[in-house]
Amino acid sequence: MRKVAILIGTLFLTGCASTGNYEVYARTQSEIATARAYAEGKRYEALAKFAEMDSEGARIAAVMALQADSNNGLAPMKPPNEPMDKWLDWSGAILPEFMTIFAVTATD
Repeated sequence: MRKVAILIGTLFLTGCASTGNYEVYARTQSEIATARAYAEGKRYEALAKFAEMDSEGARIAAVMALQADSNNGLAPMKPPNEPMDKWLDWSGAILPEFMTIFAVTATD
């Protein structure tokens, strides 16, 4: 009976785990990183042009822009949530309690 309970618990937890959209998520993150790197390169090129100007104010503005945060407050994209993730979270919280109760009652 214990083996059956362990088997059912294992199948329940692994059956709810899904990575169907992970490939799309990983590719999107890669494309975002590439686009940010390209934009950052163009930003440095523009600031270099400002730094080459004769105006002292333009040089100061270029240095200040280089010191500013280049991330622009963009947060990384969260991984996709599958519909079964909610059930996996609940089962991860409830299933150990049921297994403990089963183990206590099975040993009597």
